[in-house]
Parts: sequence; C-alpha cells; structure tokens
Amino acid sequence: MNFTHEEKKAISKILGDLIRADGRVDIGEAETLYLISSELGVNTQIQNEAMQMKSEEAIALLQQLPDDKRAKVARFMHTMADSDGSLDEKEMDIILKVINRD
Repeated sequence: MNFTHEEKKAISKILGDLIRADGRVDIGEAETLYLISSELGVNTQIQNEAMQMKSEEAIALLQQLPDDKRAKVARFMHTMADSDGSLDEKEMDIILKVINRD
C-alpha cells in the first residue's frame, strides 16, 4: 500500500505521539518505529517534518484516509502501542481519535 508524503508525515507524527504517551521510550518501541518507518519508506526529512506537525493536524488527515489505508494505520498504531508490552490509556485515546471519524 502506498502512502503519500503528507500521509507518511502524519503517520510518523502519530507514532511518535504513541511512543511518548506513557512518558518513557522503550527499546521495543524504538525498534518498532524503525521497522514501520522502513516499511513505509519514511526518511529523515519526513521524520523532521513530522516533528513540526501538530498532532491535531495529523489526526485530522488520518481520519480522512480511505478505509483500507486507515485500517493499515490502525495496525501500525496497535503494533507500536503493544511494542512495550502494555497498552497505556493515553495510547488508546490516540488510537481511538484516529480510527473514529468525528
């Protein structure tokens, strides 16, 4: 599945938000981020642009994705959230914001 530059940026932003949601970064999360970024073709430029993006902007963009793309993003988010062995309430809130269209 191919994602646009903007979609990759939004995905990177949200995955970063998930990593930071519980206040600590686990080695499993860092490894998972690397694997997902590699699968998506996210480079350093996209990662840098993602850090400048507002979370609300990323969520809004991801909410508008077609169902198949949104399902893939949901799988990425669940993989990321589970990579440290626990699903934090803040992580679940972020996931629900993306998968539930307002």
